[in-house]
Amino acid sequence: MVEFKAVIGDPKTGKTYQKTVTGQYANRLLGMKIGDVFDGIFVSLPGYTEIVQINMKVVSHGARPIEELLKEEEKS
Repeated sequence: MVEFKAVIGDPKTGKTYQKTVTGQYANRLLGMKIGDVFDGIFVSLPGYTEIVQINMKVVSHGARPIEELLKEEEKS
């Protein structure tokens, strides 16, 4: 079963909320691309519109600095 951890940001208040998305709602989000717009019902926000984004946080560093690794990718 697919499970997502969604972080929902409210630009009006500056607050963020965490929501676990599972079951049929999580399945409906599969295949979406960054920038896709979807109905907020999938994250328990009926009447809202959401935009797909991906945010990541490093929790364990590797042997090489991030800057060095990402610069290599940019050159390709």
